[in-house]
Amino acid sequence: MRKILLALTSIFVLSTFAQAQKSWRLNNIPGLNADFSTLSDAVNSENVLPGDTIYIESSPNNYSGTIIKKRLIILGTGYFLSDVHNSKTQWNKAEATISGNLTFDPGTMGSVLSGVVASTIFINDSAIVIERSHISGLRLAYKANSFANNCVIRQNFFPYGGSITSQTATGIAKDVLFHNNIIGTSVSFAGNLDNSSAYFINNNFTYHNSFAVANCIFQNNIFFSPSFSTYLGSNAFHNNIANNTGIQSGNNNQLSVNLTNVYENFNNGSLSPTSGFSHDGRFVIKAGSPAIGAGQLNGTGIDCGAFGGPAPYVLSGMPPIPSIYKLTVPTQVN
Repeated sequence: MRKILLALTSIFVLSTFAQAQKSWRLNNIPGLNADFSTLSDAVNSENVLPGDTIYIESSPNNYSGTIIKKRLIILGTGYFLSDVHNSKTQWNKAEATISGNLTFDPGTMGSVLSGVVASTIFINDSAIVIERSHISGLRLAYKANSFANNCVIRQNFFPYGGSITSQTATGIAKDVLFHNNIIGTSVSFAGNLDNSSAYFINNNFTYHNSFAVANCIFQNNIFFSPSFSTYLGSNAFHNNIANNTGIQSGNNNQLSVNLTNVYENFNNGSLSPTSGFSHDGRFVIKAGSPAIGAGQLNGTGIDCGAFGGPAPYVLSGMPPIPSIYKLTVPTQVN
């Protein structure tokens, strides 16, 4: 397996958003005066140019998925907005939810998707950033002969029951960076091992994750009951924590660690937190946790897990734009 020097600081500090040409409003609430009411109309409009920003606004109605073929910045409002344990989310608790598939086809290189709730995302172009979103499934280089190289998947919440895959034998998905995510899904590149590789840095892997991957580097992660089976020796592990012996020993990895001592609310691995904790905030490392300072990035000690390092996970996936989290309205307005 290739030895890859993890000089990632420059990747972490890259600016998320390119210089946008124009911003557009997307809202599907009937009677509301927005630029577009469907995502398909927005991304296919001749007026929306490569590099433009589309703001998907809160709505009680889901937005339908679509195929994107040009470089765009798409911003939603976050997720878990109604969770009372995540303070200062949005005053409007409706989320920007995309039902059905959302596909980034060739021509979308450099696109950014942030702050949405999505079913399954298909990536068929390189250097795409998916961040701060609630994602059920992720498909890398799904289209035949497509590329998904050097994509960045960061600060997302992947709930239990989905999957992250690279399965198309003629697709190429190499050097994909997963960092500071909370991942409850399986990860499988089994159908495309020779053309897939990834860095998994500072993630929380939850809910008995299974892995069928090779040529990957795992560093500063926290694992709950990982199972690599025959793929274990095909990957490299450094400074990780696991509650079993499912990862390699040595290289400052900690095995058979009680995760109750690691997280604020491990709750015996339950899918739901106990009262007083949010679905993502439960995975903050607690005082005295063995994850504190146990990770390493470019020779500097950092905390393991999604909340460690220079680009920590953001509760509720709040986008880096102004948000109204409290609104006081008089009973009468002239």
